[in-house]
Amino acid sequence: MTDGNAANAATKFEPAGSGLDLLDPDRVYAHSWNSDDYWEKCERKRQRQAEVLVPDVVPATYITGAYVRNRFDLARCQTVAGDLIVEVNRRVYFDD
Repeated sequence: MTDGNAANAATKFEPAGSGLDLLDPDRVYAHSWNSDDYWEKCERKRQRQAEVLVPDVVPATYITGAYVRNRFDLARCQTVAGDLIVEVNRRVYFDD
């Protein structure tokens, strides 16, 4: 697990068990990473992009659903997702 975007040099990596302790839930589940302070905004953005890194493959049986940004992506995802629950949820996607 990471406490932010894995490509960012400030990001810490930990095994799954202890990795949860790295996370700041208020930042991971934030509705925005905006801040008047540029560096604070960068840090919030990095933390919002925390990751679970899987070395090989996640079996499809572990995937219960997906969020997409818009109806176009919904249609595309549904063509390959089979019975997977796919929902448009713009709240998990933000650009600033």
